[in-house]
Amino acid sequence: MTDVPPLSPHGSLGEEAQVTVATERLFCEVVNGLQNPLLSRQMARMNEIMRQVRPYEAALIPDRAQELDALARAWADRDMARLETLLQAYFDRRKALVPQLVNLINHPH
Repeated sequence: MTDVPPLSPHGSLGEEAQVTVATERLFCEVVNGLQNPLLSRQMARMNEIMRQVRPYEAALIPDRAQELDALARAWADRDMARLETLLQAYFDRRKALVPQLVNLINHPH
């Protein structure tokens, strides 16, 4: 991970930023576990790109933190079947929201 969102004036990351950072860290941890430097670099790059989108997801996916928690638990338990199922749902959900995300990004108000 190259950059971490700035701290809020209160000295901590806001909830949206916390979810973004935790998502990046989880995805990096999973990919780094494969011990493939190319995939690790690609994930770092993907996180840089997605860092711009993830804050907008919060407006459309109010349960992102719970979704991330389920992914993290599956990874911590090394329940690969559950992790695969949850990741598929994670990505399917976001693909379905692409039109709304694009609209929100282009017309934030």
